[in-house]
Amino acid sequence: LTDERRDDAGFAARARGALEAAVAAGVTLFDTAPGYGFGRAERLFGEVLPAARDRIVLATKVKVTPGEGPAEWDASVAGSLERLRTDRVDILQLHGASWTDELAAWVIDAGPLDWLEAARRDGRTRHIGLTAEVPSGGLERLLRRGRFQVLHLPGRLRPPARGLRADPACEVARHGGAHDALGDLGRVTKIAAAGVPGA
Repeated sequence: LTDERRDDAGFAARARGALEAAVAAGVTLFDTAPGYGFGRAERLFGEVLPAARDRIVLATKVKVTPGEGPAEWDASVAGSLERLRTDRVDILQLHGASWTDELAAWVIDAGPLDWLEAARRDGRTRHIGLTAEVPSGGLERLLRRGRFQVLHLPGRLRPPARGLRADPACEVARHGGAHDALGDLGRVTKIAAAGVPGA
């Protein structure tokens, strides 16, 4: 992280330039979430990525918590789609850090998983997935349901090994990475992080 102001016009211009460089370098997976910069990352993606929409995999997330329901989740996804300037994403993921047994049971029994599948059926996403920061019994329980096409695990975007040339998209994109795209998404060989340098 940097102490640079994220709402500064210069920062936004550099972020747009980094996204454009990533697309030009052949990065294929762009992953974001409404909580990244309070929607700022999604807005930046929406300013740059529509021109490349047919060449990229666009992913975002929705946070589901007990006490909320389909109305809140629908509103979250509608906001994401508006900021991203698209009518659908390729991957919509349940945004999770640690899936406790209780939270996993709630996702399975109280409707979030069914709602996520409905979002796929109605065309807001092509694939559904979930993210996790740490392994847990709850995560395993969710995966054993067999209803997710994508599991997004944490990892570092590392600088190239000694003797290899750096990717021209600098801090936003690096070869390799930590995302697993399953189903018919194909093999993803280049990864984009949250879409803003220094994020």
